[in-house]
Amino acid sequence: MARYARKFCPLIGEVAADHVQHGQPDTARLDLNEDLIAAGRPNLERLPYGIDPPLDDSVAVLHRRASRRAVGSARVRHRSRARRSAAATYHSSPMPSSKPRVFVLQPVPGEAIARLRRIATVDVFPRRDRTITRDELIAGVDGCEYLWALGEIPVDGEVMDAGPLRFIAIMEILSRAVDVEAATQRGIPVSSLPNLEVITTSTAEHTLALILALARRLRDAERLIRAGKWRQYQSEALLGTLLEGKVLGIVGLGNVGRKVARRAQAMEMGITYTDRSRLDEATERALGVEWRALDDLLREADLVVLTATLTASSVGLIDARRLALMKPSALLVNTSRGRIVDEAALVEALAGKVIAGAALDVFETEPPIAGGGPRAELLGMENVLLTPHLGTATHEARSTMAASIVSDLSDAIAGRRPATVINPEVYGEPPSVAPERIG
Repeated sequence: MARYARKFCPLIGEVAADHVQHGQPDTARLDLNEDLIAAGRPNLERLPYGIDPPLDDSVAVLHRRASRRAVGSARVRHRSRARRSAAATYHSSPMPSSKPRVFVLQPVPGEAIARLRRIATVDVFPRRDRTITRDELIAGVDGCEYLWALGEIPVDGEVMDAGPLRFIAIMEILSRAVDVEAATQRGIPVSSLPNLEVITTSTAEHTLALILALARRLRDAERLIRAGKWRQYQSEALLGTLLEGKVLGIVGLGNVGRKVARRAQAMEMGITYTDRSRLDEATERALGVEWRALDDLLREADLVVLTATLTASSVGLIDARRLALMKPSALLVNTSRGRIVDEAALVEALAGKVIAGAALDVFETEPPIAGGGPRAELLGMENVLLTPHLGTATHEARSTMAASIVSDLSDAIAGRRPATVINPEVYGEPPSVAPERIG
């Protein structure tokens, strides 16, 4: 076991490093513009994009630890000396024992891991081809004081009780998978990402990419060429939709919605919007948008974009009745949250040609594990464009997000209160007041 532990712990974060490097914004505590690998650490061979490094031993360690738990008695909240001993064996590494330990739930930009490794021992679940399982998560938390959470795997009270957790940093703006209430009950601070400009910009650009790809049928065109079916120019082949002069309806004119509006202006589209509250007239003029009630927006728009926040009142907002209000030629794009759309109703609307097409970056359940991901009916539809939740998937956004998490972790490790804590009650402060949102 020690042999596997020595191989796993010191190397995972480095071999999982991203293959493309970008400059990072400076922070007060960590210079994110220094060389990527700390002095004394070897440069490891980079693998082609999408190819995992040969780290199966590390995953096997997690599996063996999870198996030992299953053979023993039911999991309990308080860890015994034997579990502490097992954790020490798993986490044995050449790094100083005085360093705190951080467990990262999936590979992240390597430059952030390199900086974090200067102040902590960092273990990263290395697989890119799948999400960490619950048993692997519990095994990985054992012996770690700090957790870098990302993805959809739930981090609940049982997971928190598996190790001596002191802090959880979520690489999202909103907490979807971490049980913040359970963390608060245990006195564990939880931080999330601030509303970074690069996040909203990346999401807005992806929204525009989906609009253009859907309107101009780029997926169909690319498939035709790959299938060897492009024979000659056909005047009626793959006809798309001209966007200039069309009406774009934006549901939710927050930071992302406003960036979409500015970009749509450049394409000379008319823009309407709806939100929980109306903007003042001066702001509307500056953005070039006009207010509409939701039902009226759906009736008038040639293309509807969803950039709203998911709240209790917006779950299923776009249902069968509202889809029926849209033009038969209308297109729907969703880059907000999947649960805003009733997917079953959308399938029926697309199959029945109630609307012309849809582009979806988000789905009712994500990712495609345990029955998640897009419905099977959507996968077979020619008038649907699907992407796997790529709104922030740019090198710039993901690297900046990772840098923000490293700053939070460095604060927590140094005994400072991170600025983006979402449960300030653990510090004896009043609870934060935020708009109603559930994901």
